[in-house]
Amino acid sequence: MPYSLQNRNVLITGGSRGLGALVAEKFAAEGSHLAINYVANAERAELTARKIERQFGGKVVVIQGVRSLATDFGYVHVVHVMGWDG
Repeated sequence: MPYSLQNRNVLITGGSRGLGALVAEKFAAEGSHLAINYVANAERAELTARKIERQFGGKVVVIQGVRSLATDFGYVHVVHVMGWDG
């Protein structure tokens, strides 16, 4: 990959399940630290985060709002936004 994702901080909205979780795994496999954002299912988001930590290592945090990101990470290098129904 021409752009290294090692030690980059990545915010993934909709990252607790489905395609978002798959994208989170791909970033983790490249060595990124993750912030998994969710809307309503905190338990599912935590399960996904723990699975990724066990499988790939690195730092994974779960957030329900972007505002808390500033306390967990310094600078966000990549933001991946999933669409939603509505």
